[in-house]
Amino acid sequence: MKKKILILMGMAAVISLTGEFKFYPFYNNFRVSLATAAFFFCLLWNRYVHTLVFGTIIAICVPLFRIVADVIIYGQLHFAPALHAHQSAFFYYLTYSLLFHLFRIDRFGHRPLIMGLLAVVAEIAANVVELRFRSPVTLEHMTIPQINEIVLIAIFRSFSVIGLFTLVKHREQQSAERQKQQQYEQMIVLISHLYEESIQLKKTQQDAERITRDSYALYRRLKDEASLTDGERLARSALQIAGQIHEIKKDNQRIYAGISNIISSESVTEVMPVQELGDIVVKTNRKYAQMLGKTIDFRLQIEGTHPLYPVNTLLSLLNNLAANAVESIEAEGTITISAHRAGDLLLFEVHDNGPGIAPKIREALFEPGFTTKYDVSGNPSTGIGLNYVRELAESLQGEVGFRSSHNGETETTFVLRLPIDNLISKSKG
Repeated sequence: MKKKILILMGMAAVISLTGEFKFYPFYNNFRVSLATAAFFFCLLWNRYVHTLVFGTIIAICVPLFRIVADVIIYGQLHFAPALHAHQSAFFYYLTYSLLFHLFRIDRFGHRPLIMGLLAVVAEIAANVVELRFRSPVTLEHMTIPQINEIVLIAIFRSFSVIGLFTLVKHREQQSAERQKQQQYEQMIVLISHLYEESIQLKKTQQDAERITRDSYALYRRLKDEASLTDGERLARSALQIAGQIHEIKKDNQRIYAGISNIISSESVTEVMPVQELGDIVVKTNRKYAQMLGKTIDFRLQIEGTHPLYPVNTLLSLLNNLAANAVESIEAEGTITISAHRAGDLLLFEVHDNGPGIAPKIREALFEPGFTTKYDVSGNPSTGIGLNYVRELAESLQGEVGFRSSHNGETETTFVLRLPIDNLISKSKG
């Protein structure tokens, strides 16, 4: 409520002040000012009180402002003459707001011509009412040129305000669309991360299933072969281990089901053009680089024509490779992400001009748990990123490789080759 009152006070002040930017087309009997344009704009913009309430507030505030101004500037201390001189403004704004409400001018935002014509009619009618209360003689003896002048002024002011209002609304809509697009992209990235975690969780679930089966098989063997007390105790221990692993598997199943429901329930598209996918990867990892305090120039190169690709799969793969490139660059560098088709294959290349990969660690690069990255506390990272990329690529009957130089000009390029048909069938499946 406090905010609404402050906004209304601000609009009343602006309208009252703009009323002082004026001229008199009919000598001193009738003023034309910017206040009408400001009032019309505020009526279109007003979302806080009813149109008639707002119009009444302005109809009271403008004459009071002019009376106070006369007292301060001209030293006119007689209230009655000042009120008589400015009462016509009250009826002008009241008439304008009443016609604005009756015509429902704000409902024609999508039809600016009709909105403008109705606003012209409202302003001309309000001018007639103002002249009636200000100077009936002037109204009765108006000439054709004077009427034309009133009409032209009304047309100019009304359509100027509509043009400005349309521009402001367009900018506001663009800003809202940009914000919505950012939220949409963040949701897509989040879901792709959840998808990645669900793949890892599913693998853990399969491992737990296998260990449970093997533990139970060991229990059966020990029980069948146990003839001593120690053998029976070992059999019970094996059964207990199998039960504990089974509980872990059930927990994993519940978590996996929850993540799967989140992924499937979000209203985001499952497929997307490769250019948009690349843009999301670039935006996400540019923010990641900024978070790490690095200055990295990202470049995206898309060649050829492409079908729509599955969002979760490709974002998971590309974000891992791009994040790996960001982490490899020490302070400044360039990362280029390119995509093109080679027959039935989709080829992605993520190139960085970081320090390269030393020959002694290349063999273990895709092994699970292997890492060369440590946090500020000296703790190693999980080392599952590249291993995950390789497993997911191989599940699509694709492959991932790299080429790197470590001496002289340093650079690294990871190459991802994926069968397009398998990618598309995965999105449908």
